[in-house]
Amino acid sequence: MLMNKLKTTFRPIVGGMVLGLLVLILSTQVSRAKTLSEALTDIQVRASEERLPAPEFQLKDINGNTVSLKDFEGKPLLLYFWATWCTSCKKEMPDFNALYREFKDKGFVFLAISIREDPAWVQKVAKERGYTLPVLVDETGEVTKKYGARGTPSIYLIDREGKIVASVLGMRSWASKEGREVFKLMLQ
Repeated sequence: MLMNKLKTTFRPIVGGMVLGLLVLILSTQVSRAKTLSEALTDIQVRASEERLPAPEFQLKDINGNTVSLKDFEGKPLLLYFWATWCTSCKKEMPDFNALYREFKDKGFVFLAISIREDPAWVQKVAKERGYTLPVLVDETGEVTKKYGARGTPSIYLIDREGKIVASVLGMRSWASKEGREVFKLMLQ
């Protein structure tokens, strides 16, 4: 009889403690804000340990306008070094085009930089493929060399202070929920 009384007395208390502990664990997981480094890790990109200043450049876009890195001071941006013949770029570029449309009015800048190609050819390809994001042409490869891009696609993320926060070679899931989180965090 005493055991039954103890069970009925302590069961709600233990149940309440377990429920309270569960709520506490879940609330700390939900409320904890993700860092940029963690968000990058989610898409298999390592944050730069030493945030070096992004090298300045001036390039022509496919319409003949001069574009400079300085034009975007105070804005986060993504530089996408690519080539019209690059198979991975063909697959990934539509995602960046969509991300450009999604984030451009929020202040995030996307620049696609074609490496060592004829501007007229790049313009033709960009038009045929429906690219609306800004497309620049590095005819000589000088800017590509400054950034150390060793292949295509090469991506560089630059923060509002003009520092390179991450760089990566190859495709990643930028258009995924986790990828979008990177852009949202860089806009904060």
